[in-house]
Parts: sequence; C-alpha cells; structure tokens
Amino acid sequence: MVAPVLLGIVVFGFWSMLKPHWVIERELLQMFRWTGDYFVGRMMMPGGLARYVADFLSQFFISVRLGAFLLALMAVLSQGLSWIVLRRMRPQRASSSSAFTARTYALSFVPALVFNFLLCDMRVQLTLFVAFLMTLVCLALLPRRRPSASLAVSAVVVVIGYWLIGPMVLLVPLYHLRWLTVHQQQLKTVVSVIALILLLTVCMFCSLRVTPYPLRIVAQGIDYVWNTGKIGTDEEMQYDLLLREADWKSILQKASQQPPHSAASRHIVQLAAWYQGQISQQQLAETFSNVRESINSSVAAGMMSDFCMHLGVLNIAQRAAFELNESAVNYNKSARAMKRLAETALCTGQYEVALKYVALLEQTLFYRSWAHDLRDLAEHPDRLKAHKKYGMYQKVYAEATDHIFI
Repeated sequence: MVAPVLLGIVVFGFWSMLKPHWVIERELLQMFRWTGDYFVGRMMMPGGLARYVADFLSQFFISVRLGAFLLALMAVLSQGLSWIVLRRMRPQRASSSSAFTARTYALSFVPALVFNFLLCDMRVQLTLFVAFLMTLVCLALLPRRRPSASLAVSAVVVVIGYWLIGPMVLLVPLYHLRWLTVHQQQLKTVVSVIALILLLTVCMFCSLRVTPYPLRIVAQGIDYVWNTGKIGTDEEMQYDLLLREADWKSILQKASQQPPHSAASRHIVQLAAWYQGQISQQQLAETFSNVRESINSSVAAGMMSDFCMHLGVLNIAQRAAFELNESAVNYNKSARAMKRLAETALCTGQYEVALKYVALLEQTLFYRSWAHDLRDLAEHPDRLKAHKKYGMYQKVYAEATDHIFI
C-alpha cells in the first residue's frame, strides 16, 4: 500500500504547493446547484452523470487544499482500478510471472499521472477524469472468465454507459481485445469488438437528434475538453489567487521579481500598491481608464470586477461580472460572478434583481450562508445603510458619476 499512498501525497503536494491557482480557478466557471432540475438538465445530455459528478466535485475546489485532496484521491482510485483491470487482461500463461506482474503494476500508475498532467490545461475538464474512473468501474464489474457473458453485458453497458459516461465507454469494446490471447477466440473477438464499436457509433449518431451539439463535440465528449473561450493565462490565475486572499505584499513581491504582462494583472499590482500606501488614490484612479482592454478573458473579468469593486465603481464591477458569467463555456454559470451581481444589484438599489441572484446562490453549498445574509439586506433595505461594507458602497454609488463604456 506504500506506492498508492506515495502517489496520493505527490499529487496533493503538486496541486496544493506548485499549482494552487489551477485548483482554485476550476471553481470559477461553474455553479453546482443542489436541485432536481440541475440534475435533470445534466442527465439530458450524453455523459450527463459524469458531468454531474465532476460539477459536484468542482464546487469543493473553492478551497485549494480540499481540491488538491480530491485530485489526489481520484489519482489513487485510478491506480487501484487500473490495477484490477490490467490484472484481468494479462494472458493466462503469464499469470504466475512475477516480472509480468511488476510491469503491469507499474503500468497501473500511468493513467493517474497522465490525467493529472492533462488537468494542467484548463481546457481539459474534470469530467474526463471522472468518466475514466466510471468506465474502469464498469470494466471491473464485467464477467471475468466467460467471453459470451462478458460480451452480452458489454452491449448493455455500451448503450447505457454512453448516455451516463460519454464516449469514454469506447474502452469497453477495446477491453475485449484481451481474448485475442486465446487462439480459439480470436475471430470471435475481432467481430465482437467491431460490433460493439458500431453499436457505440449508432448511439452517438442517435444522440445528435436530442443534443444541441455538433458531431465533433459529441464524439470528443460534451464536457471532456473545452475548445472555445479564453479562460485566462497562468499569470492571471496566480494574481487572481493572491487577490482573492488579499495578499497585497505577495502581489507586490511577485511583481518586483517579474513585471506582469497582463493588463488585468497590472491593475491588481496597482491596487496592492495603493493598499500598501505606495501610491495615492488619485494615482490609482488614473489607471482606471483602460479597464475595457483588460477584460479579455474569464479570469481577467473576475479580477477586474474585484478591482472596480474595491474602487467603488459598481456599474463596471457589474459589467465585468456579466462578462465573466457569460464567458463560462458550455452553458455554465459562475457562482463567483453571481455573487458579485447580487452585491452590485443590492448596492445600486435593484433589490428584486439582487433577490433573483440570491435565490440561485441559496441552492449552492458554499455560497448559501452568504446568500441568506444578503437576502435579509435585500428584503430590508433600511438596514443597508448601517452595513459596514455595503452601506459604504451604496453611499459612494449615490454620490459618484456613472462610468459607462461600450
């Protein structure tokens, strides 16, 4: 058991210490809601269950350590399930070979390492990893020693599994290639594998009748990889993490080591300098003129929304939050953007609009308590003036001139 534990420790350390910003940003472009309609909406598309589970896990990525732990746990599960499946695939004559066993056990670590490497690209979604784990569970539950029974069960698994898991169930037909080591089963195996792949292809084309996606997206997995949308650069994600933590000293230290390239990152450096007393409020306000050019990615939109909120420029903070919410690809929404939209609607006197966003956030796990508090303010506006934070924002908004850009 030492090797899997070491794998988990390495994966946890990698994400929590080397790539914490990648963990936290995976929560940025999703809003998991604990409602029946959210579940039904996911299940109406191929691969819906895998996507639903991935969304469920992604909500915990609001904490770096919790997200890193979940990725480490998935890596350990991947290794264990891969080992079970690989042991079943070995030829009968090699069953007693210690060298073959050692090579197979070493190979069981490869999928976990590959998927964690792929997740270093924000376009690759957690759904892909979840779908792989679900497929491994299906392979482990197939009849082990009877080819005919295994084939019959596989036909059912391909049909149902495609809708629940997505095209990752292609591994089920390929799994039957293990029977090629049996001379009497070779022809039957080839025919069976081709038949299962054709069955999967038919399921895929049939699903096009009920999904708003082209064949290319359906074939690669609806939520496996995002091909569109500019999420943000690694630099922006690092600064965004420090901004969320309000770690102004670390922001300035990072900028002194290497000047930021992103316009949004430069704004955050100016904000940190203001909080540290290195520049005046007038100097900070002078950087406000090119906010529009800074909103060029999802992460940058979130950063600029925070930047404008710190300055009390609520309408542009709201605009940037809208950009973040609508830039979430694959029809997702952002809980972080919803929170900001609720705040700006409250402070600008749009109480009914604020309650709309609050109602959605109350269906989440980590934003629910905050939404309850905001509901109380939206339903009793007379209490807003006495609020330390939102009362100040409301006063600034009432006295300031609107800034609008197109």
